[in-house]
Amino acid sequence: MNSPEANIQMVQKANRARERALAATPHDWSEFRSCFDPNYSEYGAWKINSVDDFIQRVEEAWDKLAMQVKIADIFAAADGRVVQRAEVSGVHQKEAFGFPPTGKTLHWEAVEIFEFNSEGKILKMRYFTDLIQLLAQLGFQIPAEHTRF
Repeated sequence: MNSPEANIQMVQKANRARERALAATPHDWSEFRSCFDPNYSEYGAWKINSVDDFIQRVEEAWDKLAMQVKIADIFAAADGRVVQRAEVSGVHQKEAFGFPPTGKTLHWEAVEIFEFNSEGKILKMRYFTDLIQLLAQLGFQIPAEHTRF
């Protein structure tokens, strides 16, 4: 098992590599890919079966929402998994989730749980976000009884 500190460093490296790839024209994902196991998979709102699937989703989201991501918290569990909480915002500039562009600035949080292979590369990620909050910001009418617990 890798040290929790090494696993945190790998997630931070992937975060920085994602930012650099998206800032480059054309996007260069080679450094980002180096952070992931070839059998990477993700479980969340969408089932992602490879790093290439993940990169495609990231590029689509950045294109449609002009996203900004701030990592608010990151820590390692005793078993080596890493948890990070991201604060995400973006301007809805193209069709997303079936909604035409609104020009609205959207804000949401995501929690990601990372698992690693024996070489310290990211093997799996579980992604959790408040899709109801996001859909409400896009204009989807959520009945009041479903917006509070």
